[in-house]
Amino acid sequence: MKLLSLLEKLILPIFLLCLLFCLTTVFSHLTQDANWNRFLAINWHRIVELLDLREENTIATWFSSIVFFLTALSFVLLGWGHAPHYHPHSQQRLIFKLAALATCLLSADEVGSLHETAGSWADRSLTLLQDTPIYGMGYPWLLLSPIIVLVFAFIVFNLFQITALVNQVQETVKIRALLWAAIVILPSVFVFEFMEAYLGYLRQKNTFFPVIEELLEVMGMFCLYMANILIARYYRL
Repeated sequence: MKLLSLLEKLILPIFLLCLLFCLTTVFSHLTQDANWNRFLAINWHRIVELLDLREENTIATWFSSIVFFLTALSFVLLGWGHAPHYHPHSQQRLIFKLAALATCLLSADEVGSLHETAGSWADRSLTLLQDTPIYGMGYPWLLLSPIIVLVFAFIVFNLFQITALVNQVQETVKIRALLWAAIVILPSVFVFEFMEAYLGYLRQKNTFFPVIEELLEVMGMFCLYMANILIARYYRL
């Protein structure tokens, strides 16, 4: 209950910060070619970069990692939590536990660029894209996207199953709406990754797709986080 109480209290601040970093990321894209003048000896272009979800090693990326980690904690409630009316199958508990571990790994990936590093290694080792402008940029990991989407859909399917046992109609509608939002938004991240690779690099164009991709990623994960919290709150985990 203490973990659930903490996660519930974080909902509003996390939501507001999601909005803030979405806006700053859009602003950063729109002003990336601007000639910033120093004021009070401050590099304002660098300040904006620190609030950009697209950049590595920034405050925005750190925040995105926190959203993933909080989602992992929400899966901890479902995987390890116990309550009088909460009786998921042992298989479902295992799925939620693995989802917690996977989401925690994704949190580390946000700040450590693990999939880009692994993709770049595969790129160089297998020479898959050697004669293209995106050689060495780590895009071969996208070949795993169908498997990732299927695994994610399976996790959400099990969340729908335990939601079916919720007797309060209003809560059920909220949870299902959030789950549907997550299952539509998060897989679409891969679509924009592919479009970014094709249009942004193969044709050497500066596109808005990376911005959309990052916004969808943080918003989709927040929807999943909210759905898990509502489920945990109903069962009083």
